[in-house]
Amino acid sequence: MKKLALLATALAMVSGSALAADMAVKAVKAPPPAPFDPWDIAFGGGITNDYIFRGITQSNHKPSVNVYFEPRYNVTKDFQLYVGVGGASISFPNRAAAEVDAYGGARLTVGQFAFDVGAWGYMYPGGTCQYGAAFDFAGVPLGAECAANALLNGNVLKKDVSFFEVYGKVNYTFNDNFSAGGNVYYTPSFLNSGAPGTYASIVGKAIAPSAWFGASGIGMYVSGEFGRQWLGTS
Repeated sequence: MKKLALLATALAMVSGSALAADMAVKAVKAPPPAPFDPWDIAFGGGITNDYIFRGITQSNHKPSVNVYFEPRYNVTKDFQLYVGVGGASISFPNRAAAEVDAYGGARLTVGQFAFDVGAWGYMYPGGTCQYGAAFDFAGVPLGAECAANALLNGNVLKKDVSFFEVYGKVNYTFNDNFSAGGNVYYTPSFLNSGAPGTYASIVGKAIAPSAWFGASGIGMYVSGEFGRQWLGTS
């Protein structure tokens, strides 16, 4: 009788375990994917020991500070629209107070290629006319401001040298550590001189492997640009 009772208990335990294993378990619902947020913002600033623009100092070989703010709208993960504003301290012969930039354009990524087209405005408020003579080259009398602000070398610089450029860029990423590309800029009046200008350059960037620095969070890269400016006549 005891053996039968023990056997019945054992069968009941086995049967109970099997029933428990066969019970339907309610699956945990996966969290919904994060909604696509098309908006993005980039901003930053810096200090340089000399502000060089296409090989020419803009700060008279003195330190310069700069800032920028760039809202972006991602139409898709590969197509982006953007606008931006920026500023930098300068030291021009016409005593312009600063450089103020306004720009906008579109960026497109196709495979390992990245394209960028847009327009860039360079504004230099606070300037004064610089000439150093009472008459211009055609013998036309200059205003009192121009005649009063003489440049030692007799060169000419307008009160307002603001201008704009349109540009196109392409960049190819070979791998995580190296990329290269080219840029072309065009303006119908470089520095508001009336002379058209075209600037073309090639660029490259090499990024050190992250394994070099472990988990330190430190990174390193080297980049460079080689370009040439063509100017027409005013």
